[in-house]
Amino acid sequence: MILNIFKVIWNRKSKNTFIAIEMFVLFILVFGSGFFLLEKISIYRIPDNYQTHNRIMLQMVSNTADQDQYLEDMEKLARNLSFLPGIIKVGKAVDGPLVGSYMSSGVEVDSIKFFAQFRGADANLHEALGLQLVEGNWYTQEEINLYASVFPFNQSGEGMILENINAPIVIDRLLAEKFFGDNPATGKIIIARGRSCRVTGVVEPSKRYAFEKPEPTVYFPTEWPLNSRRMDLYLHVDDPYQTGLMEQINHRIFTSVDQEMWNISTLASMQATKNHYIEQERVDLVQVNFLVLFVLFTAMLGLTGIFSYNINKRKPEMGILLAVGSTQFSLQWRLVLEMVFVSLLGIVPAIFILIQIPFLKIFPIDPVFYYQTLLWVFVFIVAMVILFAWYPAMKASRMEPAQALKEE
Repeated sequence: MILNIFKVIWNRKSKNTFIAIEMFVLFILVFGSGFFLLEKISIYRIPDNYQTHNRIMLQMVSNTADQDQYLEDMEKLARNLSFLPGIIKVGKAVDGPLVGSYMSSGVEVDSIKFFAQFRGADANLHEALGLQLVEGNWYTQEEINLYASVFPFNQSGEGMILENINAPIVIDRLLAEKFFGDNPATGKIIIARGRSCRVTGVVEPSKRYAFEKPEPTVYFPTEWPLNSRRMDLYLHVDDPYQTGLMEQINHRIFTSVDQEMWNISTLASMQATKNHYIEQERVDLVQVNFLVLFVLFTAMLGLTGIFSYNINKRKPEMGILLAVGSTQFSLQWRLVLEMVFVSLLGIVPAIFILIQIPFLKIFPIDPVFYYQTLLWVFVFIVAMVILFAWYPAMKASRMEPAQALKEE
């Protein structure tokens, strides 16, 4: 039967060519829009890996060129805030996960180099923000002080590479996998910003925006020389709306630092503000959703019309096949398979072209996700062809042979 189907396809090649071309264009359109949509959805579903519930963020902008004095003021403020009732933990960060800006620099292991985001974090940030450790431990203040006693952080890090004297850092899982694969990263030595650094722990990746992929990240002590004039304080509290809590926080700020240095907000409101900057992403998703629905709707109409017309024009052939003993079921499947094979003539070249795109490296693509999407779109299109060829094929297979021959 398969060989006979190919003969029929060849004999009707002029008409089948149009179906193949339509399937070629349809497959590329559905894959392109579907890949964009599914990629955004998969990124959106990646957890932030930090907590926003019962968290308060203080943005402290430096108004002095004296960095040592600024760090001292921030340490004093964090210590004073930690004594307030209702505050569970206080952590300090430079370019923290909720902040849009960050510093990027190269990190190196055995001459293998990758770029990563650098975010300053004190010894308490992981508890204050609820960062999820997957390996090892967060560095302690004792480890920071021990390293600083040998290599002060306020000096340039260039050339500060000595055996057994390493700055404590924490990296995220993405960077750990790049350097060490499935092997443990804890205790490994990484060269970062001219310093020899020891990995004390690994955390889950964090992302800045809902539709942005997490990037490899290094967390380093806030005592490290800062390129930012702003430090953020993250407060884990029992209840951010507790009566009198904000007034007490304000009082501690006024008594610790210049009142022009600070801005206060809850992490929930920070996320709302942050989401304002991704409105264009949401607009793009709506547009792509509309495009996908429009393409699928027109494709359904087109396929239904083409398959119905193509099958109805062959009533005499159907009548003869039924007259010589073909069953309705076998005739129905014969017509469906014929439409599937014709569609594959357009789908296979489209797949061959799309398979090459990751190898061209025009833009960063996750090959695994790309080919998974390609497979799902292939299954979806073939299922759609079977679905919309089934009804006209079923209708044609139920006609009486005499009626089909009489109409001819």
